[in-house]
Amino acid sequence: NNLPTTLHLRIFFIFWWLSALVIAVSYTSNLIAMLTIPGASKKINTPEELVESDLRLCMLDYGEFVPEALKTSPDRTFKMLGNKLDLVPLLMHLEYNNEVGCVELAVAGTHAHIETYSYLQLLYIDLGFGDQVYTYTSQIYEGNLAFFFRKNTPWKYKFDIYIQRLIEGGLVQKWYTDTMDNYRKGIMKKNEKENQ
Repeated sequence: NNLPTTLHLRIFFIFWWLSALVIAVSYTSNLIAMLTIPGASKKINTPEELVESDLRLCMLDYGEFVPEALKTSPDRTFKMLGNKLDLVPLLMHLEYNNEVGCVELAVAGTHAHIETYSYLQLLYIDLGFGDQVYTYTSQIYEGNLAFFFRKNTPWKYKFDIYIQRLIEGGLVQKWYTDTMDNYRKGIMKKNEKENQ
């Protein structure tokens, strides 16, 4: 008999053994889980990572300058992206003009869908795939906020000043975020009603 005879030592050893048992079981369980369940794949965050991946690019062929600009780019990375680009034909009689073709390829995991960031977010949410994909926000070309005026309009410079202030003050980003959130909530409510 190697057990202690005093009560307080017995209570201490009971708690010690229970603690050791819990630690050993949790360590073993976590080790088994780490070895048997595959981890999430690494997300692509740069154009270079997209080039190195097995993914091809997909874009709707609506006459945009991007495919030709990528293929003739002096930048090696963008030129390689242009060579990996597959164009889906524009079919006006289909919903979303056949953009669903690219969506199916992206959801299947074979392609990365390139298009404007906001449009892709709204498209995937609207089609019910918003939780199955992620959008990477690196821009190939910049989109600008602009108002068009007639040539030599006298108040153009005033608009330039105030539009710049709206951007710097964060109001444009706030309005954009609010619009996207409202659209997302509206789609979620619509989907909930359809599922009931």
